[in-house]
Amino acid sequence: TRNRPPKMTPSTIAARLSNVDAPSRAEAACYHSDRAGTSAAVSFRGMLTSLVERVSGARGAVFCDHEGESVEVVIRDAALSEYEMRVVGAQLASVWVDLTASARERGAGALIELRLGCSAGTLLCRSLPEGYYVVLLVGMGVPGAPAAFALRAAAADIAMEL
Repeated sequence: TRNRPPKMTPSTIAARLSNVDAPSRAEAACYHSDRAGTSAAVSFRGMLTSLVERVSGARGAVFCDHEGESVEVVIRDAALSEYEMRVVGAQLASVWVDLTASARERGAGALIELRLGCSAGTLLCRSLPEGYYVVLLVGMGVPGAPAAFALRAAAADIAMEL
C-alpha cells in the first residue's frame, strides 16, 4: 500500500466546509519562522489578489493545503461566491493527489500543473511545496497561456513563503 493522505470524498469535503467550530480567519493565520527565526504573518491574500488582478478575465483564485482545505481565497467575479471557490479547491484535492501518485508510480515524476477546460472557462492548478497547490479560475474566451504564466509566477512567490 502507498503512504498517502486519505481520499477526499464529497461527504468529507462538505463536513469540513460546514465545520461550525472552525477557527476564525484571524485565528487560522499562517505563521512561518524557518528562515528569519521570528514568526511573521504571511499575506497569501495579497499574493492571490495580485494574481487575479494581473490576469484579464480571472474569476477567482484559491490556495489550498494537501487535504483540500483552503488557506486563502480571492474572488473577482460577483457571480462566484467564496464558498463555491473553496469547494472548487477542495474537490481538486482528490484528483490532484491521485494524479500525482499515478504520475510518480509510472515514472512521469511529480505533477506540476493541471489545466481543465470547462464550459464556463478554464481551471488552472499549480503545485507548491509540501502538498499545497493554488487554483486559478478564468472566464470563457480568456487565453490560457498568459493566465498559466501568471499562475506560475504567483506559485513561485507563494512557494518562497512556505
